[in-house]
Amino acid sequence: MVLGAALMSAGILLILRARWQADGVAMRKCQWPPALAVGAVLGFLSGLAGIGGGDFPCPVLYAFRWVKPKTTGGIAAGFIVLNSIAGLAGTGWQTLTHPGPLLWLTVPAVAGALLGTHLGARRWSSVTFSRVLACVLVFAGGKLLLEAAS
Repeated sequence: MVLGAALMSAGILLILRARWQADGVAMRKCQWPPALAVGAVLGFLSGLAGIGGGDFPCPVLYAFRWVKPKTTGGIAAGFIVLNSIAGLAGTGWQTLTHPGPLLWLTVPAVAGALLGTHLGARRWSSVTFSRVLACVLVFAGGKLLLEAAS
């Protein structure tokens, strides 16, 4: 429920603050104390939700206007990869009960990631990127909330 609420809130925030997603909007300088506090809160929420937390940085970086919209996608992707590697290293491959079928999911996942990266980096404007991300966050958050309610 924590993750669903966070994703849903982040998506709605992105929709409501669409004017900030324009390429011409001035970015704010990221100060260390607030960034550390935000990182601690995001880490806490990630721990509560039991996820790597790559979904949390994008909306926060948008809200504070610390980086351009497209840059947040790369930051979140790197965050997810590092956390996934750390999770696998920490729990080990033995926790995967059926690694064979899961490994086959890697191919379409990588293909989807490459397509998304191409569209986000080369084809879409920052506004389009922000809107698509907002829709994905609202959909994912809503789905998680519906599953938790049933």
